[in-house]
Amino acid sequence: MLKNTQCIIGSVFCICLGAWATVGGLNLQLFVMGVPASGLFPFLFGAILVAIGVVSLFIDIRHYRAGISSELSSFGYNGTRKVFAYLILSISCTLLIPIFGFVIPCFILLFILFALVEGVDWKLSLLVASGFVIFCDILFIRTLGVQLQSFIF
Repeated sequence: MLKNTQCIIGSVFCICLGAWATVGGLNLQLFVMGVPASGLFPFLFGAILVAIGVVSLFIDIRHYRAGISSELSSFGYNGTRKVFAYLILSISCTLLIPIFGFVIPCFILLFILFALVEGVDWKLSLLVASGFVIFCDILFIRTLGVQLQSFIF
């Protein structure tokens, strides 16, 4: 049950972090005269984080009520290591964006997270990381006109 409680706390933390980013995006303004402003990306990121947190919380509460898991009852440090890996990689990605632009650090972050931290096959990790970077490029740069730092383009 301890593992289920940790998952619930993690989901609530995800919701709080997303709400904080959403409010921060609203305070920065979403649009200025019909053009996306600096608050749009934090607002969208926060809204997605809240949605993921709510879905995760719903699933965690269902598992908690069902009393699932004999193997999940003991505390494991694997989840804690993953959280620290996500934190360190996110900070390093943020620090590398001014140097290399958005595309390269985002791709490297996602590839490392999927392949090394989550244990996904490297080919699928490469495909998903590439797809996400292309999606972000199309959505934010091409469609919304948001100016992201770019090393290549």
